Amino acid sequence: MASHAESNVALRILVGALLLAASLAAQALEWTYTVRAGDNPWNLTERYLAGIRYWPRLQALNRIVDPLHIPPGTKLRIPVDWLRPEDATARIQAVGGNVST
Repeated sequence: MASHAESNVALRILVGALLLAASLAAQALEWTYTVRAGDNPWNLTERYLAGIRYWPRLQALNRIVDPLHIPPGTKLRIPVDWLRPEDATARIQAVGGNVST
């Protein structure tokens, strides 16, 4: 039978693993944008996000203190759910297997 101390250690390991998994899942659902000269929350929102209503969220999420002076090279986190949907084109380059008409 496991002692109380062993159970406590196992519980801490489990909680740590769950927190790590949640963190990795959250990172997978975000796009990291690298700021260029002239970028601000408004033009980034117009360029990439699903609507202008997202600029305050972008500023809050990334703790942007001075939206008119974001240093180039700054990494901004942008949830994928906020991005503007865009159509994409794909071309089939190769097909494998049996083909019949």
